[in-house]
Amino acid sequence: MTPHVSVSISRRFTKLIFGIACVGPILAAFAADWQVLSVPSNDADGITLAGGSKNAAIVWDTNDYPVVQLAANFFADDVQRVSGYRPTVTNAPVAPQMIIVGTLGHCALVDKLAADQKLTGLDKIRGSWETTLSQLVDKPFPNVDRALVIVGSDRR
Repeated sequence: MTPHVSVSISRRFTKLIFGIACVGPILAAFAADWQVLSVPSNDADGITLAGGSKNAAIVWDTNDYPVVQLAANFFADDVQRVSGYRPTVTNAPVAPQMIIVGTLGHCALVDKLAADQKLTGLDKIRGSWETTLSQLVDKPFPNVDRALVIVGSDRR
């Protein structure tokens, strides 16, 4: 089954999501392997961004590059414009589902998942320019059911 991000908003979200300037390249990196649903889903291979009882929070690290927080907030603003719901943007894992965004070597949550061997394929982006890896991780931290982890090789 194809991993997915589920939302309970209109189909135009699919078009909007790929037009977002700051996160478009990140989303495009895994667009071929992911699908956006227009209804909430509790499937084990998905995450609910908006519209379910367990909406995902967007989590970044204060020690990461400032552009990561900026992109996370822009993305949350865009989700709100389309769905009416603004995901929480925070620097702490506080929700049962999360989208963790960070730069390899600059985000403690990403580095912890890497050290715990919960992320695979990091060797494909390490030392590269403008490369991303996205992966769905079950039980990444205590009290967190699932996280979509988006890791960048550098600040861009």
